[in-house]
Amino acid sequence: MKIDQKKLEQKRDQLRKREEFQRYVESQKEKAFDLLDRADALTTKGNYDEALEKYQDAELILNEIQFPTEAIEEVIVQIKEKQRARDFERQSQLQEKIEHEQRENYFRRYMAKRMEEEKQQLMEKKIRVENFEARRQSVENKKKEAFELLDEAESLTQQEQFESAIEYYKKAQLILNQIHFPTDSIDEMINRLMEIEEEKQKERIKTYQRELEHIEKEKILKDLMEKRKAQEAERKRAKQIALRERERLIQEQKSLRETAYSLLEKASEFLKRRTPDYDQAISLYVEARDLLAEKIGWEPEINNIDQMIQDLQEEKANFLERQKKEEEIETQKEREYKEFIDEIRQSQREYMRQKKVRQLELLHLKEQQDKLEELRDAGLEYIEQGKKLASYQRFDQAYEMLNNALETFRFLGWKHQIRYIREEIAQVHELELQAKEKEKQFKKSQKLKERQKRAEEFKRLKQERELKETVGEVGTITKDVSKLLEEQQIQEEIEKKQQKEQLIIQSRDFGKSMGRMIKLKEELQSQIEDAKKRKERERQTREREQKRKEVDDIKKMLKDTAKKNKKTN
Repeated sequence: MKIDQKKLEQKRDQLRKREEFQRYVESQKEKAFDLLDRADALTTKGNYDEALEKYQDAELILNEIQFPTEAIEEVIVQIKEKQRARDFERQSQLQEKIEHEQRENYFRRYMAKRMEEEKQQLMEKKIRVENFEARRQSVENKKKEAFELLDEAESLTQQEQFESAIEYYKKAQLILNQIHFPTDSIDEMINRLMEIEEEKQKERIKTYQRELEHIEKEKILKDLMEKRKAQEAERKRAKQIALRERERLIQEQKSLRETAYSLLEKASEFLKRRTPDYDQAISLYVEARDLLAEKIGWEPEINNIDQMIQDLQEEKANFLERQKKEEEIETQKEREYKEFIDEIRQSQREYMRQKKVRQLELLHLKEQQDKLEELRDAGLEYIEQGKKLASYQRFDQAYEMLNNALETFRFLGWKHQIRYIREEIAQVHELELQAKEKEKQFKKSQKLKERQKRAEEFKRLKQERELKETVGEVGTITKDVSKLLEEQQIQEEIEKKQQKEQLIIQSRDFGKSMGRMIKLKEELQSQIEDAKKRKERERQTREREQKRKEVDDIKKMLKDTAKKNKKTN
């Protein structure tokens, strides 16, 4: 009895230690799973460094309790791959940003240069127009001043103050010579006035001489005076006719000049338009030049107009050349835009084709995944059935179910789970051996009991014979038989108790095994769910990357088109 009690105490200590170890294992597993949850959250946020630390800590804890960590190692490898991909993507984005800034800076410098050139051209054109206007205004002012002097000279001429009139004419002639205005008529007028003044002076001298010579000849003198008066009147009439003719010529020249300047102003308006009309402007310049050449003969101004016509013709040629280049650029842009649209459409068709191929691949992958899930569910069902049959001690059927599960997971390639199924098969085999051993011991015990029973029966018969011979010893024999029966009953109770305890221990071991299998099933289901989620995330990531790639391709084509346009410009 003391030995049995000591064995029971030892078994209780072993059970307590096992329970403590199981609690420790469960605590470590919870700690590791908590780290895995936190690592998964950090991975979702993209914080891969901290996530790797959490996964590695969890891996150390699970290795300590000998829990399988192949899935964690795969996750760590995947996170490192993602981290490298993210670093590469960041480097690519940084490089692309630098290249984009360089292209932007080049484009800004190019546009600034173009604007500066356009501004310089506009300034040069503005300066030419301003210089022309300044020259024209200066000429107008000088002409106005000269005509005012001519008017004053004409007034003095009418008053017969020929010397003062000649001075005014000379001043006007000097001003008109400065602006290259023809002064032939002024020279003629000056010469005519000087001749008139000279004739007048000569006439006065002759008159004085005649008066001195023919002072006695009053009649002759009177006739001469009357004749002189008549000649003087004739000269006055001729002078007035000449003055009126000159006035008419001056007015006519003035009108022609105003007409010519009006044509030049109209030509300037045609040049100031948004799209200069060089043909019309040149036509008006030619008309003004011809008008001055035919009617006035103002050579300096005609030379200026000829030079301006030549400048306009060169400017027209440059304008037509620029316009031709702009038309060619516009045609090139339209052609490139059409090519760009064709490329976009081709890209869209290629994208739709690839998308259809991906959809077919995903559909095929989904069908394969469904088949794998069906096989997984069948394998798990085989495990459940095998464990139930093993609990009912139907070991042959249990082996069959577990072997089916083993083949199923071997087909799926789940090596980690195959190892657990093999361990479970080994445990079932051990339970089978234990059951056979118990059955053998039970049969042995039954045989022993039969032998003991026959021996006791023989002993009892012997004792009965002895009892008949010795009546006095009947009480003692009765006591011995009773004691023997009591010891036999106690021995049977002890054996029953030992068998019961053995069954309890075996049931506990089998319950633990069942618990491990249930946890294995839960872990398998969790890993499968994680694999599904991971595949879904990878699919979404691939779709986002594909979309980003398509957008990047479109941006690249737009940038290439912009570069071509810049090079063409």
